[in-house]
Amino acid sequence: MVKMSIVDVRKRLGTIVGIVFDEIFNAKYNSFVACEIINPEVIMDQNSQLADLFVSSQMLAISNPEYIKEMNIIASEQQVFTVFMRYHFLTCYLENQGDNIIEVEESDSAFLRQMLNSYWKLGLSI
Repeated sequence: MVKMSIVDVRKRLGTIVGIVFDEIFNAKYNSFVACEIINPEVIMDQNSQLADLFVSSQMLAISNPEYIKEMNIIASEQQVFTVFMRYHFLTCYLENQGDNIIEVEESDSAFLRQMLNSYWKLGLSI
């Protein structure tokens, strides 16, 4: 674990997510949200475990763009939506944390898992 400022956490998260949220990921997300989403909470709840698996698989290959691309092809639109919403809740939470210092995982892969499989839940409390 390392201590990082919220500003640095946001920068690091943005860099990593920029790799994972590729053209395929974004196309699936945009296609899904173009449909009428009646209850996003239900979608997120129903896809929670699959989203955890998606993030875990992405973290294993954070330095392999071809694998990330393949995982994004395989992922369902609901998984992609759930992961993106986690990212959204997390960034909203981080924006409200000012200059706080937090402890985060040192490796990028563990950091991604920490942020999108657990830490994002703090954003639900806003």
